[in-house]
Amino acid sequence: MKCPLQSLTKRTLQQDAESWRKFQEALALLLQGDPDRLITVDETHKDHNTARRRRGWGRRNSGGVNSKEWYKNCVRYTLIAAANINGFIECACETVDRNELSEEGAAGTVDREEYYTRWVKEKLCPTLGRYVYGEPRSVVLLHNASTHMIYAMIDAIRANGALIIYAAPYSPDLNPIENCFQHVQSFLKRGKFDIYGSN
Repeated sequence: MKCPLQSLTKRTLQQDAESWRKFQEALALLLQGDPDRLITVDETHKDHNTARRRRGWGRRNSGGVNSKEWYKNCVRYTLIAAANINGFIECACETVDRNELSEEGAAGTVDREEYYTRWVKEKLCPTLGRYVYGEPRSVVLLHNASTHMIYAMIDAIRANGALIIYAAPYSPDLNPIENCFQHVQSFLKRGKFDIYGSN
């Protein structure tokens, strides 16, 4: 039996609403009314064209822009960051230049073994508190991305006494660090700065 699109859409929205509700209840239970306990982690990919126009004219029937050629001439970077209720935690932010395409063919990506696990151990873990003592930054909010599910990374966070909670699937809007990234992007667009902060 076929389900009409409207009924499938309604069912999906109900499932999303249920997963959001469960996540928010679990997060509230962990924080116990203390937002200082939360630390959020994510990464964003940008290039030096962030502050520039995104569309342009091309020759008719030219086949479009060759993305690999464009990537070769474009400086890219990945910002790996952690934030709490006060904004970015400066010592836990790292910018990674990505001047070559990854094996997956994507620009601006970070290899999870080489960069991400090292960043967690060297940059994130020293900022974490111990949950059993009610210390700040003792609940780590992660996405369901594969880079956030590496055993070595999870073990390192738990060894520091912090707890991990994963956001609801496909819900980046539930991670407060996205608001911080929006401010960075707005700054780049408004000020017409390149990724290194020079005009």
